[in-house]
Order: sequence, then C-alpha cells, then structure tokens
Amino acid sequence: MTSSLSSHEQRLAALATKRQRLDALSEEGALEALLSDPEAAALTHSFPEEDFFLFMHRIGADDFLPVLALASDRQWQFVLDMECWQKDMPDYGAMGLWFRRFLKASPARFVKFLLEEEGDLMDAWLFRNVEVRIREHDEDPSDFPDGFTTLDDVLYFRLRPLSEEWTEDAEKSEAREEAVFSFVRHLAEISHPLFFRVFQEMAWALPAEQEEAALHWHRVRMAEKGFASQQEARLLWVPLAEGELEKQGRKHLNRAPDGDWRFTLPEHGRRMAEDRIFSEALELLDMGDVLADLHLELAHLCNRFVAAQGRVIRSREALDAMGQAVMGYLEAGIARITGEESPTPLLRAQILRTYRLDAVFRAGFGPVMRLKWRVQAWWPEAWFRKSGLALSFWEEQGMGILGGLLLEVPLCLDMNAASGRLYRPFASDAEIRETEKTVSDLMTLDDLLALLGLSSVDPMGRLLTWKNLLLTLWAKDSLDPGEVAAVLTPLHEERFRSFFVRIREERVGGFFLSPASRDAFLLWLSDRTRLDREQIADRVGGILEALFQELDGELAAIRPEALDHRYVRLFLLRPA
Repeated sequence: MTSSLSSHEQRLAALATKRQRLDALSEEGALEALLSDPEAAALTHSFPEEDFFLFMHRIGADDFLPVLALASDRQWQFVLDMECWQKDMPDYGAMGLWFRRFLKASPARFVKFLLEEEGDLMDAWLFRNVEVRIREHDEDPSDFPDGFTTLDDVLYFRLRPLSEEWTEDAEKSEAREEAVFSFVRHLAEISHPLFFRVFQEMAWALPAEQEEAALHWHRVRMAEKGFASQQEARLLWVPLAEGELEKQGRKHLNRAPDGDWRFTLPEHGRRMAEDRIFSEALELLDMGDVLADLHLELAHLCNRFVAAQGRVIRSREALDAMGQAVMGYLEAGIARITGEESPTPLLRAQILRTYRLDAVFRAGFGPVMRLKWRVQAWWPEAWFRKSGLALSFWEEQGMGILGGLLLEVPLCLDMNAASGRLYRPFASDAEIRETEKTVSDLMTLDDLLALLGLSSVDPMGRLLTWKNLLLTLWAKDSLDPGEVAAVLTPLHEERFRSFFVRIREERVGGFFLSPASRDAFLLWLSDRTRLDREQIADRVGGILEALFQELDGELAAIRPEALDHRYVRLFLLRPA
C-alpha cells in the first residue's frame, strides 16, 4: 500500500503513525516524545484540530505551552473557538485565561494572530477590559483618575472595573491583568503607530457589532467541523418526516478522489468506526476514499451531537462516550429504515453508503424524541399527577423510564449497568421499542386507575404504588361487601389476615393465588371500572398476569400466623 503513495503522502502517513504512538504513552512521556522529535513542528501541525485540542487537555493546558508555541494558526483558532465562547457569546473570563497562555507561549506571534485573524474579537476584548484616555497637550496626567498608565505620555490606559461575576474569581482577575499588559507591551514593540491606532479607535468602537462580526466567523469555522450553533445542531433531534429520507437524505459525494485529507482525519471518527456492530459492514466499504469519507462524516456527526447539547468535550473518554451514543442511534436508525431487527453487514453497508449519516441518525433518534413528546403531552393530564402522586408511584422501573425520557436529552434506563449509572443513551432499536411498550403500559394503567372512582389518594410517604393501590382496594372492597371505598387507607393487619388466607391455595411447591381469587379480582376490577373483562384483558391483561405472578411469590414467602405489615409490599397494612 505504501508504494502507491506519493512521497508527501508517505510522510503524512508516517506522522500519523507517530501520533498513534503518542497515545500509548503517559502524559509526561507523550509531551517529552513530541518535543524531542526531530520533526516536532511538523508532528504538531499534523494533528487534526479536534485531536490537538484533546491532546492539549490530556497533557494539561499550562504544561502544554511549548507545544502551543509550535501549533498552527488553525489549531490556535480551534482552541479559542472551543474555550472562549459560551452559547454564542464571547466568554471574556475564559478569554483572559487563554490569552495569557498564548502570550506566554509565543507573545509576538499571538499578537499578530489576533490582529490578522481575530481583529473583531480582539477589539471587543480590549473594549470590555481597557479604558483609554488621550492626553491633550495642555493636560496634566495627575488630573487623570487613579490607575492610568502610559508607554508614551500621550495614550493612557487602565483596566476597567471587574464585572460582578469575576470579583470572587482571583485566577480570572489575575489572568486578565497579565494578558492585557502583556498584549499592550508586545503590540507596542511590534509597531507603536499600530498600537496607538488600535487603542485610539476604541473611542468610537461599537462592541456589539464587533461581537456580532466575530460570532459570524466563529460559527463558520465551527460549522466546518460539524459544530453548528446549538439551535441549528438540535435539528439533528427532529424526527424524519414522511418521505424525507428518500428526498433529502441521500448522499451526494463531491470530494476529490485523492488528497491529503485522508491522513488528517479526526481520530474519533476512526474509533467510532471500530464499533463491533459496524466493523463487518465497514469492511465491505473499505474502498479508500469511501471509508475515509465515512470516518470524517462520523466525526462531524459526533461533533454535531455534542454541539446540540451545548457541551465542550475536553477528554478522549468523554468524546468516545458521545461517539458510542451516536453509533447506537445509527444502529437504531438502520433497523428502522430496513425494518430488520438485526440487519446483515451487507444491508448495513448499503444504508451507510446510500444515506447521509445525519439522516440515518435521525431515523434512530427521532422515535426517542417522539416518545419524549408523547410523555410530555400526557404528563399534565395523567391521573397520578392530578392525584398528587410522585413518580415513585410507578415503582423503580416506571419511575426510571419516565424520568429518563423527561430529561432534555432522553436517556435509557439501565438497571443492570455494571458502572452503577442508571441512565445511558439508547443502544438499539429493540431498547427503544421496549421502552415504547412500557410507556404505553403505564399510560394504559393510569387510565384504568382513573376509573376506580377514588375521591382522594394519600401518597403515604411515597409508600403507595400502583400495585399496592389496586390490591389493597380489592382487599378492602372484598372485606366489606356492598361498600365501595372512595378513599384508600391501610388495612388493619388482623382484618387482612383472614383475606390473606382466603385468596391463596396450597399446591406443589407452596402457596399460590387461587384461580378463583384471580377471577374474583378481575370481576371486582370490571365492576369498579365499568369495563367488561374482555376490555380489561385487551388493555392490561399482560400487566395483571405479571402482577399475579409477583403476588404468588409474596404469598409463598409468608405464613399467615407470621404475617407482619412491615414485610408486606403488595398490600398497604397498619399494625394490629
């Protein structure tokens, strides 16, 4: 393969190999290896901007200054774009910290970089931080307020008072002062007339216009990497409309067939492509530029997913977690598009080659957003909410599923997670469909409970669940024939004992809910809700069967004479 590359491409491939070796070293070892490399500048420049940013934070920003001095203007620009903006607004506190670092790393070059590449942002930063006075020929500097200083006895300047948000941040305050005075000194050394003009123009500067102009170019640069504005990036969350995939989701590759870009792809795109589910499909696409373009598309899609959440990722581990989430939704999207629960590698490869990845992602993430919107629409009208009950009413699983869907970015409940984290992104279409079914069951149950005719419900310190509500109400009505309880209260332990003995029967393996008791429960529920048994079976038959099985387990574990209200979960009891 190497022999088919030009000498320039071979050098780029060799630099890429060196970058991969740095990943295997410790932070100190990687920094030392890079700086001691005979081609340290070329190796530094070979980092894609995203990888350079992550490498910098891996090493530590303040320890990274020697490498920062070697970095390219594009790498500098990316660092500023990532660190010095907060939701489309310049972050002047962060700007002081980072300007100070750049001015320590390469002061004269950084001043020229600001003048040539970031003039609008520089002007806005100076206006927000520096107050300027021009001394007239008959004016005495002693008449100026305290704090003014000068380099030429004509132009005087001082730091503006700190904003309230910085008054308690000593580091930002110190960094701002150091950055301003270092910038002024080095600008004057480069060209005193230029220094004078820059500060003189501040008198009629319009910082809002300067910030708007800087924001425009910031957005352009970020969009090139997939980091659209948060509002635009969140279009990624919008479900596909009917026919949109075929009309607008097909790929139109216009990239030149060869070029250096193949050797400077962001590494997280390659790592995402190593996902075990996709690896076989991607092997079928191993056709040089086709696969490389897919790696780049994956990286940009991941960046857009990050931008949609308004986050700045500073570690490889966090970025890989985002990449894994994206791959899960791509897998779900392929399943939705093909209608196959487990598409073959060939079918996956066809989808990846035919459709834009953002469209495939939306095919997978869209159903999650629809489910979130469905829960949000149901939430204010739900019977349990109107009754003043907490999410714990639906027990741990129901509470976790609903809580995960109501997050800004919906997440999947994983009660078996080895990491101890209950929530994670959905990893497959099967998980999405399972969650959809559970939500439908909860909504159906809520509708059923609304028909029970309860006038008020006491949450009982969050001990109340839909299960013990149903079963306790059944027990109360059964113990008082002819009466329909309008208020749910715990049963007396002794009264419940007789009911407990009546509903169970002994069989091989222990005590279980008798068939007659099951029929009695369904008849009671039908009378109470005024639904016939066929309607109940259609709506909640599977749910009630699971409840009966759980009740079997509780009945088998308790002897009537040893009944203790503290250890009964499925009925609400009070002590004798």
